[in-house]
Amino acid sequence: MRFSFANMTRLIELVEELASGLVNLNFEDNFKSFEAQGIEIKSGRVARITNDLKTIPSKYVIVNQVGAGIVTRSEENIWTTENVYIKNNGAEDVTIDIVFME
Repeated sequence: MRFSFANMTRLIELVEELASGLVNLNFEDNFKSFEAQGIEIKSGRVARITNDLKTIPSKYVIVNQVGAGIVTRSEENIWTTENVYIKNNGAEDVTIDIVFME
């Protein structure tokens, strides 16, 4: 949700814009983030994901997972402004959707 306050001249217009916009906020609207969808990671392997932020993310949330893998930040690969690395430490292949945040 994006707010547009530039053409508002009255306080009531501002309140109405905020009231309607705030109820429609989603997760991504609250953070500098990007979502990588459909990332397939074989058992014991590392996935390299292009970093769409201008900085190195400090956290991530797996928002969808198919398969019983154990997915973590890779200890072997350093996250950079170009790429982030996620490892499947489990015995099964997985497919994930993941959100990275500053």
